Amino acid sequence: MSDSESELSPYVSYRERAEWQDIVPLEQEEGLAPVVQIAYSDRFRETFSYFRAVFAKDELSERALDLTREAAMLNPANYSVWVYRRKLLKALDRDLLEEQNFLADIIEMHPKNYQVWQHRKEIVEWSQDPSLELEFTANMFTDDAKNYHCWQHRQWIITRFGLWDGELEFTAKLIEKDRRNNSAWNQRYFVVNHEIEQLEATAAGGAGDADETQKAVILHREIEFSKKQIAKDSHNESPWSYIKGVFRLMKQKLHLSVTMMALCDELMKDKSPHVAAFLIDAKEELLGQQGEGGSEQVNSILEEVVRLCEILADEWDTIRKRYWNYLAELLQVKYQGLPD
Repeated sequence: MSDSESELSPYVSYRERAEWQDIVPLEQEEGLAPVVQIAYSDRFRETFSYFRAVFAKDELSERALDLTREAAMLNPANYSVWVYRRKLLKALDRDLLEEQNFLADIIEMHPKNYQVWQHRKEIVEWSQDPSLELEFTANMFTDDAKNYHCWQHRQWIITRFGLWDGELEFTAKLIEKDRRNNSAWNQRYFVVNHEIEQLEATAAGGAGDADETQKAVILHREIEFSKKQIAKDSHNESPWSYIKGVFRLMKQKLHLSVTMMALCDELMKDKSPHVAAFLIDAKEELLGQQGEGGSEQVNSILEEVVRLCEILADEWDTIRKRYWNYLAELLQVKYQGLPD
């Protein structure tokens, strides 16, 4: 018996139910000599035989709706069951809040099933009532804070209904709980990206100076947030990747951030590969600005980058030794004119 079957009420065969006597079940076509038959339980086999029968008739009834409930519990990944159930809910004008409660139970049992989340999305779209969703997804994160389907649903809810307020604080709480939760860091980037899009839309209306000022405020806020997390563990890659992403989003240069460059200099003592990698990226920007050639300044920056690559290859990040050696050679070829 599957976990889903154990959650269902005691089973009475459809053949023994008076209200189903008029239905001839449709068995699954297995062919004359199936090679590897799936070992369905009797309950599963019979439920879906009756489901196929009412589905073929396009029956719109309460009993058909009840049948889809049992079928969904037995196999929540069955696309046809959910499509038919939505058709029945509309035809019978059923209470959508009741359906959301049903979905809450089934999602808790199958939190990484695509179809159950898609059905919930459809129900919320119909009802135009997202009031339960942020709390629902937050509760789901207590069991698995990195559930892709849950995050996808939350992002859709926020975007569709404009529920951005408080989301930055929500990500901060999750990151504080687990600093390596890349899903929470991604959600924070999602929110910041929205902030930037809003500013750029405003700037397009003629408020360019305000746009740049607000961008600077956001960048400072995110630097300070990332810096706080880095201070707790400089070997945690998440905040380093995040803040570099924010710099790219805002089209800002890493090497121009006095705060981040000073932080890197301070944390070199930790021997974190992420500190050195950040410095390499920043100094590579500088090399790009200086251009190709053999000027004294270019050679000095290049020497620093090569030294950092050697440290990473030989001491701090030996598992990627070949990559760091390759990067050092690539930059030397580009900026020193060495033969490749």
